[in-house]
Amino acid sequence: MNPEPILTIQNIKQTIKTMSGGERQGIALARAPAFGSKMVILGKVLKLIQRVRDRGVPIILNSHNMSHVFEVADQIHGHRLGRGLCVLKPDEVCMSDTVALMTGALLPDGLTWAA
Repeated sequence: MNPEPILTIQNIKQTIKTMSGGERQGIALARAPAFGSKMVILGKVLKLIQRVRDRGVPIILNSHNMSHVFEVADQIHGHRLGRGLCVLKPDEVCMSDTVALMTGALLPDGLTWAA
């Protein structure tokens, strides 16, 4: 059984420079396993992210769009003011609490506000 293609190109003679940003990311993502990539870092191409993740390739999604993050993430590394704050599992925390942690409205367990 062959896996579903990651990306469908309408014209295989089309040059990369004429493709959209999303198509270019798709090409880069589709090529990653062929070159033995251990990790892929990219913006948001949710369906492609899900397909590649399902093939066992780790994905780092850097996004402020929490609905996208919760849709594809196995774990969320929350940051606040440029510093790592917490690691959360989307099936164990709600989106509003995740945002509250990252904005400082809520503190992770065991932390207190500095005096």
